[in-house]
Amino acid sequence: MRQLFLVILFFMNYNIYSQSILTVLNFNKKNEFKSENPVLETTTQTTFFNTNGIEQKRDVQIYNEKNEVTSELRYDENGDLKQRLTRVYDSTGTRCLNRKIENWHPLLGHFYDTYYYGYDNKGFLNSIIEKDQNGKIVRKTIVINNDKGNPIELTILIGNQVQGKEIAKYDYEKNEVTIQYFNKNDEIINSQRSKIEFSKESAQRYCKRVRRCDQIH
Repeated sequence: MRQLFLVILFFMNYNIYSQSILTVLNFNKKNEFKSENPVLETTTQTTFFNTNGIEQKRDVQIYNEKNEVTSELRYDENGDLKQRLTRVYDSTGTRCLNRKIENWHPLLGHFYDTYYYGYDNKGFLNSIIEKDQNGKIVRKTIVINNDKGNPIELTILIGNQVQGKEIAKYDYEKNEVTIQYFNKNDEIINSQRSKIEFSKESAQRYCKRVRRCDQIH
């Protein structure tokens, strides 16, 4: 019974990892390093303090010559690999074509999903198709962008059924975005305002960093 409970909890946490307007805004974020030499790899050590004591995790990111992440390795406090993300780019080395997410779980073993990215004729991300390790489509995400390439509507589908929708309105003078969240019945369930921090190249590439500002209920 305890093992079943843990499996259910794991899948609940795993399914939370999904697409949103905020993740799309961060999708083409440019990695900028203050180094004259090419950066091939970075390592991040994170320490968590909780009721169970101290927990440590280590993330390793590997980059191509365009400073885009090609692989990310996530280790637990024992040094065991728990998750690996692998990205494939086009010939420019900047446009991600697909991303594979592999997980290692003590009860479920090794499994993975792959995300395939589609772009419109302006080069803006407009679709994401997620497939499991058997090649079955798990969910589809459809993105509608404005003329700046910013997502204004995002819809998630499982099969042909809409599971949820987000609509974004931008205030470029304040560098803010307000997002409304809808359920599968097209009923608004929440809204959120976030700051958009533009990088140096954002005027040309619309690369953005988004941080949460506040919640509007």
